[in-house]
Amino acid sequence: MRKIQLLPIMLAAAILPVGSAIALTDESPAASSPTAAPHPLTELNWLLGEWTGLTDNATVYVSAHPCESGAFIEREFVVKREGQPDVGGTQRIGYDPVSGRLKCWTFDSLGGFGDGYIEHDGDTWIIESDETLADGAQSSTTAILKPLGDDRFEWQIDRARVNGASLPKQKIEFVRAKTD
Repeated sequence: MRKIQLLPIMLAAAILPVGSAIALTDESPAASSPTAAPHPLTELNWLLGEWTGLTDNATVYVSAHPCESGAFIEREFVVKREGQPDVGGTQRIGYDPVSGRLKCWTFDSLGGFGDGYIEHDGDTWIIESDETLADGAQSSTTAILKPLGDDRFEWQIDRARVNGASLPKQKIEFVRAKTD
């Protein structure tokens, strides 16, 4: 029911001139306050850029950039394994104002999709997500991201289950791609 009520507001904001759409949001105290807190998504700015990670049998490429006027971070990824087709996908990360948390939505090139929440815990970021794989299998994952300076981060699958069966832990160190 709530989505139906919000639809006219979302449509109006999309079709009104830019100044009018801004007027719809200028009524909030946070929007007019000069001391408003920074958008929670800015905490993940360290993820922006081009990254490469190596495993024993694959190379993983990740590109992350802000989109939708900074309301989201879009991450594109490709996993390359010798002798196998590439698997890729996209992930959107944004702020969920209802839960007050960072949320992610992931779609892979095989037809799988999922969503989850991202929590900041000390020097790590924890992603708890649930996915539906292309064959209908159900998956849940806990991934831990840990920055290791400006040009490296560690991505660790701490817990992964597919249809209730546990998968082994995995760890990949990503390095920021050199720019010319």
